[in-house]
Amino acid sequence: MSRDNSGKRPNRSQRNDSTGGFNKGRSDGSGDYKKRRDESAGGFNKRRDGSFDYRDNARYDGPRQDSQTETSDTGSESRDLIVFGRNTVVSFLERMRDEETEDNPQEINKIFLAEGNAPDERINKIKHLAHKLKIPVVNCHNNKLDYMVQAGGRHQGVVAQVSPIKLLEFGEWLTRLDGEKSEREAQGLTLDGFLIVALDSVEDPRNVGAIIRSAEAQGVRAVLVPERRAAQITETVAKTSAGAIAHIPIVRIVNLVRCLENLKELGFWILGLAADAQAPIYKMDLQRALVIVVGSEGKGIRPLVKETCDLIGAIPLDGKTESLNASVALGIAVYEACRQNTK
Repeated sequence: MSRDNSGKRPNRSQRNDSTGGFNKGRSDGSGDYKKRRDESAGGFNKRRDGSFDYRDNARYDGPRQDSQTETSDTGSESRDLIVFGRNTVVSFLERMRDEETEDNPQEINKIFLAEGNAPDERINKIKHLAHKLKIPVVNCHNNKLDYMVQAGGRHQGVVAQVSPIKLLEFGEWLTRLDGEKSEREAQGLTLDGFLIVALDSVEDPRNVGAIIRSAEAQGVRAVLVPERRAAQITETVAKTSAGAIAHIPIVRIVNLVRCLENLKELGFWILGLAADAQAPIYKMDLQRALVIVVGSEGKGIRPLVKETCDLIGAIPLDGKTESLNASVALGIAVYEACRQNTK
């Protein structure tokens, strides 16, 4: 797709497949920190290595070293870091509230509460702190929590999923991006060449880790990860990224379509990857501020997300294989965008 001399975005009637632009067709497309119960003491003690020693009647589990896997609310398997027990989760939330430093990247990214739990002071405090810290709370059957902790752990109706790295809130990150745009405009520059990756329904944590690795290696500015219907940032994701996760902003988002619209207002164009798209990505003009959206292998990008895209592109396949792994497709698309923007 090309732009006119003014650099303005064309309307939908001007987008067509012959120019390599908009395709209107729809398609669906944890180390086990087992503590000994100690009635004589309580609280979190931070060790030098960043782990925590918690002493209380509740139990603290980190990443499992055995072959057992946890299951996220999306149904995908991953080795999650979890904390459970009412006192444990309260203490962890209080530490997050009181220690807003970059020294400790760990944070709770989701809390699971058993349905029908008799409310008490600690449950109410968990809900209050979760709301204050903008942490999603999911109500689920008690059996799900039993499965998450396994080995007979006493979760007391509360399990929290811990991210191995601190996630950014979209609003905070967008403000930074807007500031950077203003600084560049003051210097007579644009955001052309800026690349952002957005995930839509990618449920395999290993794919997420591989996507983060490819994105960071090629200079992508941020990766947008939905907090629902997608794999969360777990230890498996961190390991698969081979350390790249520590060097690129990972942004937690609630509504992907709304976030993409916000980025459009800053001048970004949205490229969706779809196997059935008519235009190959290498025939598109990608010399612009660009967000590349990748969906799951099974269903691809959701229809509503696809409608939000300005460009729908495919990676041509000449072999008998009909589709590529999501992380591989993303890597190819990011490389092509980098190639076009390299002077």
